[in-house]
Amino acid sequence: MVAVQFVDADPDWAVWLPAPLPAELDDEPVDERTWAEQTAAVVLSDAGLPDAAPDDRERLTRLLALAGARGFPAQGWLQKWLHLPAWDDVPLPVMLTLLGPDDVGGDDERAVLELLVGAGHPAVVEAPVVEPVRGGLGDGVRAISYGESVGEDGAVLTAMLSYAWRVELDGEPVYVRLWTSFDPGRVIAAADDVEALATSLTVRSA
Repeated sequence: MVAVQFVDADPDWAVWLPAPLPAELDDEPVDERTWAEQTAAVVLSDAGLPDAAPDDRERLTRLLALAGARGFPAQGWLQKWLHLPAWDDVPLPVMLTLLGPDDVGGDDERAVLELLVGAGHPAVVEAPVVEPVRGGLGDGVRAISYGESVGEDGAVLTAMLSYAWRVELDGEPVYVRLWTSFDPGRVIAAADDVEALATSLTVRSA
C-alpha cells in the first residue's frame, strides 16, 4: 500500500456518511461505539425522529458500529463511506484503497485495472463486463461481479461493485480502487449513488 494520501469526495451527503478512518491514519481516533451513537442521533434527527424508540435507536447504532468498524471488512482500506439513504436501511460500506506498482504485481495498466474490478478472479460466478468510467480521477473502469460463499443455509450469492483508476501522484503511478460487496439487491439499489461517489473522487499528495 502506498503512503498516506488525502482522498477528497463530494457526493450527495444526504445518502452518505463518512466512516472513521483506520486508527493509524487518525490523529484523534474516536471510539467506534461513541461514533455510532453520535451518528445515529444525527441521522434520526435529520429524519425528523429525534425521539425515536429506544429499540430503533439501538438497532441503527449497532448497524453503524458494525459497518463503520475499522476492522470491517478485513481487507486493507484507507477510507470508507456508508451508504444510508434512509435511517432504517442497512448501511452499505464502500471502501477505498491506494496501491503502488509493487502492490499490484504487474506493469500492464489495462490488465491491472481489470484485475482490480474482479475480472479473472477465480471466485466469480461468471466473468464480469468491464466498462469505462470517467470522473475526477480521469478515465478508469468499473464492473459488477457475482460470487458465492457458503453460509449456514448453504450457498449465498454476493455482488461486488468495483471501480479502479491509474493516476500519477508526485510523478509516480498509483492505482485507486473503490469497492463494495453485499447482497446483490442492496448493491444494485445503491449503484447510482456509488457511481456518484466514485466520479466525485479526487486524490492529492499529503
